[in-house]
Amino acid sequence: MAETPVCYPLTEEEYAQVFSTFIDASTEYPQIICLAKSLIDMFHGRAIDLMSVGAGTGCIENDLVKHHQLNLKSFVAIEPNADHLQILKQTVAKWRMINVELQSIYFDETYETSKKFDIILMSHSMYCVDSPVAAIVKARSLLKPSGKIIIFCQTEEGGHELYARMMQEVSMERPINDHFVTCQSISEALHNNGIKHDVRMAPSHIDVTDFVERNPTPTCNDSITFLLQTDFSSLNEELKRTIYHMVKQRITTMKKGKHMFNHPTGMVVVYNTQKNFIS
Repeated sequence: MAETPVCYPLTEEEYAQVFSTFIDASTEYPQIICLAKSLIDMFHGRAIDLMSVGAGTGCIENDLVKHHQLNLKSFVAIEPNADHLQILKQTVAKWRMINVELQSIYFDETYETSKKFDIILMSHSMYCVDSPVAAIVKARSLLKPSGKIIIFCQTEEGGHELYARMMQEVSMERPINDHFVTCQSISEALHNNGIKHDVRMAPSHIDVTDFVERNPTPTCNDSITFLLQTDFSSLNEELKRTIYHMVKQRITTMKKGKHMFNHPTGMVVVYNTQKNFIS
């Protein structure tokens, strides 16, 4: 019986490189801002206390503050990546608010604070925690009575399909991001634990023109490598062909000749009470 091929997860350096390409190629960011704004508007300009888990460089929060009337009374950010944290410090230094606290730690069910928050933002951070439900339950305990958790995550369409198909054929140690996690898997787990929540989805795409046309650019495989969390070029030839054809089946070709891979984004909203659900 043949042994299962072994794939190696991306290193921190490799991850940083392909993630940068993925961000530039993706249309997801405007959708995230639009989805988040629908909840920010519910506070009608009132100053709020915000926690961001996996805040990164603070680009989402900064956009909401500068352009979408997010009025902050205090801000607590959890970001274990030292490079991201340094940029985050520079970002929040430009804001006007009462209190800022930046924490270089990981968030899980052991996290402790006496503070309570109007919003806890968890943008694409569920891939990195050992137990998403436990982390969400902990976050829910930190909400004010009318507080909300906003979770951004991939859906089961697009990148997750590639990752799941690949993992049928290979074995891999836990990658930096576990792309088995989706909005649907989070929603199902929350439902099974009796936690009321809402789910919204929005269309977004990734420019995979160089990958589909096999243009030998330095970054042609980067976005697919990011979705797979392992180097696409290291896969065996049969699996590479399978993934390639799956990508081609999920693209829309634009008038300018760009091939855009369907990769919707999703938002899960968890409430501290059963009131104020998204209408």
